[in-house]
Amino acid sequence: MNPHVILLLNADPDVEKALNEVASQRGHELVTARTAAESFRILRDDAKDVKLVIIDVDPEMHGVALLTAVAGFRENVPIVAVTTT
Repeated sequence: MNPHVILLLNADPDVEKALNEVASQRGHELVTARTAAESFRILRDDAKDVKLVIIDVDPEMHGVALLTAVAGFRENVPIVAVTTT
């Protein structure tokens, strides 16, 4: 069985560690992008594998730009938007 890939746009290593632990326990793969540009590349190259996108909408992460772009790469992918600001 192929794991479901979860794309995380986030720069906080503590958030990444916690989500990676939960994802791996459930048989999913967490792919972390540190920048919106890196997220765009992942979606462009591997969009069919991404089953969930979690975006930190912190303005410095350009999460809002990624929110608008996700639909262009993949339709009907669930998106979770979080922020700590």
